[in-house]
Amino acid sequence: KLSTDKVECSQPIRIIHSLGQRNPVHCTGASKTLFSGMMNEENDRVIAERGLRSYTLYTITNRDQLFQEIERVRKEGVAFDNEELDIGVKCIAAPVSDRAGRVVTSIGISVPAQRFLPDAISRLGAEVKKAARENTKRLFLF
Repeated sequence: KLSTDKVECSQPIRIIHSLGQRNPVHCTGASKTLFSGMMNEENDRVIAERGLRSYTLYTITNRDQLFQEIERVRKEGVAFDNEELDIGVKCIAAPVSDRAGRVVTSIGISVPAQRFLPDAISRLGAEVKKAARENTKRLFLF
């Protein structure tokens, strides 16, 4: 059984998200991981239904650019939100798959943009991917 959980940062400046909060499908790390597990035809249907609205100057609003990003996520196993939904907030997420290899959820971390330095991106990306792999393995135990 999958659960939804979060761990709050102890730093005075932190990102607050409510569990179960719904976000746009095209501009968060978590949603890009879900897109990476879907066929492009399915992604097109979702985009047709919900659109590619701009939330910041950095939101990907072009279908071809979004599909390039989704393909990068498929290859690298990690997705980014570079202030695409909220200015000052960046995110790294990695997909969690079920026994059949389908992406069913993701694990991610949201960070204030000023803490998202190149060395942190690499380190946090590796940690998020590791946590996603561990959760994927847990799914195989059930």
